[in-house]
Amino acid sequence: MKSYLADDVTFDGGDMMKITGSEALKQVISANPDPWSKVTLLRSYFGDDEAVLFYQGKTSQGNTARVAEYMTLTAGKISSIVAIMDLPKPG
Repeated sequence: MKSYLADDVTFDGGDMMKITGSEALKQVISANPDPWSKVTLLRSYFGDDEAVLFYQGKTSQGNTARVAEYMTLTAGKISSIVAIMDLPKPG
């Protein structure tokens, strides 16, 4: 995965999470103890230097969660990710 990320990639998940750097982002993704299941790509758009993914999946509690990600590319690598998440309320 790191080969697709710029070294100084930024991830902006709003108030939930902000990450800078490919190593830090990879560690957060790898450390997720409860990955989603049944992930379905709902829509996607790809341009020369940008991409948008809209997907949903089931959390470890069986709830449906939806995410839209806007990515920009620099020199063929992902340089920024802005994520908008519709996550179920805990409980």
